[in-house]
Amino acid sequence: MNLFNESVYLFLKTFKFVMNKSLLMGRRKFDIGLILLIAFLTILTFQRCAKVVAPTGGARDTIPPVPLESEPPNYSTNFDSKEIEIEFNEFLQFDKMQQQFIASPPFEEDPEINLKGKEVEIKLWGALDGNTTYTLNFGNAIQDFTEGNPIKNYRYVFSTGDFIDSMAIAGVVKEALTHKPVEDALVMLYDNLSDSIPYREIPNYVSRTDEEGQFLITNIRKDTFKLFAIQEKNNNYLYDSYSEKIAFTDTLITFEEKLFEEYDTLYVQNDSIQLKDSIIDTVKFRSYYDYPVKQYALRLFEEDKGEQYLKSSSRPEAFKVDIYFNRPVRDSLKVNIPDSISHENKWYYKEINSRRDTFIYWLTDSSLYLKEYLPLHVTYKKKDSLNRDIWVTDSLELRYVSQDEKWMPDSISLSPNIKNNTTIDLNQRIKLYSKIPVLDYNSGGFKLSEQVDSVYKKVSFTDHLDSSSFHNIFIKKKWKSKKKYQLIIEPETVNYLYNMYQKGLDTIQFTTRKIQEYGDMILNITNIDTTCLVHLLHKKENKIIRSAICTGEDKAVKFDYLNPGEYRIRLIIDANENGKWDTGDYLKNKQPERVIYFDEKIEIRANWDHEFQWNLNMSNKKNKP
Repeated sequence: MNLFNESVYLFLKTFKFVMNKSLLMGRRKFDIGLILLIAFLTILTFQRCAKVVAPTGGARDTIPPVPLESEPPNYSTNFDSKEIEIEFNEFLQFDKMQQQFIASPPFEEDPEINLKGKEVEIKLWGALDGNTTYTLNFGNAIQDFTEGNPIKNYRYVFSTGDFIDSMAIAGVVKEALTHKPVEDALVMLYDNLSDSIPYREIPNYVSRTDEEGQFLITNIRKDTFKLFAIQEKNNNYLYDSYSEKIAFTDTLITFEEKLFEEYDTLYVQNDSIQLKDSIIDTVKFRSYYDYPVKQYALRLFEEDKGEQYLKSSSRPEAFKVDIYFNRPVRDSLKVNIPDSISHENKWYYKEINSRRDTFIYWLTDSSLYLKEYLPLHVTYKKKDSLNRDIWVTDSLELRYVSQDEKWMPDSISLSPNIKNNTTIDLNQRIKLYSKIPVLDYNSGGFKLSEQVDSVYKKVSFTDHLDSSSFHNIFIKKKWKSKKKYQLIIEPETVNYLYNMYQKGLDTIQFTTRKIQEYGDMILNITNIDTTCLVHLLHKKENKIIRSAICTGEDKAVKFDYLNPGEYRIRLIIDANENGKWDTGDYLKNKQPERVIYFDEKIEIRANWDHEFQWNLNMSNKKNKP
């Protein structure tokens, strides 16, 4: 019963009630107006107490705006207008228009794009090139006003000549090392084929990659081009900074006709037949020539050519100087004391980290480290404006004020990477760290024992000094499952710089994990004919867990003592056999070293042996770029 019917029903019930009441009271004449007033007030009260339900509004609008017409019309030829108006079927809004809009080829001056209700108005400034097809790419910037539904990849195309160019290319841009898709990279075509063209001219055609790294360049004229992608930082369509990333193809882009052959199948049209595709009327064969849209995979990389400069320097201790560069120093670094200060010929002990961007000088001449101010001249190579190597010198003056009269300690202790009474992995090395560089040590001063029937018995092990950092001594052993060990370091085992001796270290006791807690993996790699690096990666954190080297033949790589979980595997074609991934160099026409990812799911379970087959011929087809 709706609200009106309920009101009428209540009125009649009220009228009858009042009349009966008046008769019972013996009132022959009753004021009909009073009866009606009482009924009206009753109905009014009922309506006010009725529950009001908000309208649902129906299903959410998910339909993007639809272009109705434009002036001049889309795909116009002999275009000579300075204004473009595009009308849509609903009110609009812009979302990041400045970032998403891109014109191909680029204009000398950016157009003015305005929004007027249901219309997009574009004002063009400057002259247009003759006989050129222009494509205005709006990306997903045009949206409806109410729900923000974008009209995806909307394009307005016009030609200043007699026809619309129709060639097209597509592809994907990914990071060379990680294979992550690159969003908002510029993909550019040049008809000038000189090597220096991306440095000094804007492209003939340009597009921008989407969130999946994909790109499409349409309405290209039939010609020969160079193809690049750059991740620029200054929006000038030029590769003019080594901090920008670049990708390029090894071959030129051309367009060639291809013969297409296909069959068209016609079916019987009969309303009484539900499965109409089961009755074939005829099959027609047709062939035609067309220009296929070629697909290109671009590997984006940052060249190892950034400007070299001294980033910072410090003197954290009286006898220690730290010098940091922004990038690896390619040639020898020269650090000198001004001649006005007398010092010994060998006045330092030098350390260099593995990246060659950090240099530590331990002062060994007391006439230097006792001074509050220490002047230094640091000389290194950098590139000038013409990309030539030149030597430059930075002058430093480093100060250290001692807070303690006895700032040079008499002795020092080793710091282990494991704590007392902890559990370690079966493949873990014990690392003993020293704050001061280690000159040498006596292996006999390390005592390692294994608990057997509550008694510790001496066991053999291997040890060595870290060649890349003279601060670490490694102790390695093939540990047994679920065993207790103890390590004792005797006094004066280690000889440090500055003739310091090593204190006695308390006994370190530790236990190993159960072998049943781990999983093992064997990776059989086939169809490999060069040296490569194999990295086992943590799937979520994408960091290297283990690594191995394969050399030129089909090989089995084993990773043991793996914690349960999901992993990824990548393989780097180590072309120069230097044991690391190398980036590319555009002017040398050198691509970054190829990286291939294993495309199967790798899930390691405890107490399981896992074996995987990896055919690199198949991977090369699937892992692009």
